Amino acid sequence: ADTDDGGIASVGLPPGEEELYYVGVIDVTMSWGMRKRAERAVKGMVHKTRDISAVPPEQYAARMLDFLHDKFV
Repeated sequence: ADTDDGGIASVGLPPGEEELYYVGVIDVTMSWGMRKRAERAVKGMVHKTRDISAVPPEQYAARMLDFLHDKFV
């Protein structure tokens, strides 16, 4: 289960031995500027928006957290 402060609680450990994990991912490869906005707009004319990888930072963060949650919890 997740905690209010963003940690991910361990599962399957004996009571009293639970652990809390924090994962930090830094993605600084591309800024969300005019180029990425234009990419999303152009791709949006051809593809469904859910299939476009270029997304605003808030949506990217949510997608990354969902991915990490699915893989590690």
